[in-house]
Amino acid sequence: MGKFKDLTGLRFGRLTVVRMDKERKNTHIVWECKCDCGNTCHVLGYAMHYGNTKSCGCLEQENRLTFSQFNTKHNYSNDPVLCHVYHVWKSIKGRCRRKTDKRYHRYGGRGISICSEWEDPVNFVNWAIANGYRRGLTLDRIDNDGNYCPENCRFISIRENNRNSSNTHLTMSDIASIRAEYKTGNFKQVDIACKYGITQQTVSKIINYRSWKN
Repeated sequence: MGKFKDLTGLRFGRLTVVRMDKERKNTHIVWECKCDCGNTCHVLGYAMHYGNTKSCGCLEQENRLTFSQFNTKHNYSNDPVLCHVYHVWKSIKGRCRRKTDKRYHRYGGRGISICSEWEDPVNFVNWAIANGYRRGLTLDRIDNDGNYCPENCRFISIRENNRNSSNTHLTMSDIASIRAEYKTGNFKQVDIACKYGITQQTVSKIINYRSWKN
């Protein structure tokens, strides 16, 4: 097993970690946190680590756009940033729902879906703006087998995404260790990705011999 890291007392955005919960979410550790606004919330450790959750929800609420500011029929086309985020949302919906989409077999065909909260494009845009979206960033799922939802998504640079995908910083010793660690059954792909500083998609390619085959 990897070395356990106690997050008690650490700050992530507006959150201060109070204690580790007894409950788990899909085997992932959940932490009880105190938000600066006074609310208590329960957050996945990796969601705080990657910066996906920075508050109990108050920060997102403060940055929330009103529907009148983002109306897909009238106003979104007047703002290039909102327009781009809206099309990102449409692309997600397409590859998760539309069987005729050329990428469906890699997403919806594998059971990957978009969460109910993001069924409304306004909610997706609100989340994107509150979590630092800007042009030049791309949406990345932390767990490549997970769904499109706030807890599993982040924005990274295209350069970072390409660097992670290329695996150029990994040695053959790293590759062997990744495969051995996953084979033990003690590590999830997202944990290995965090350890080696690569994306979960890269881990998936390695353990399934779709890259670094030799």
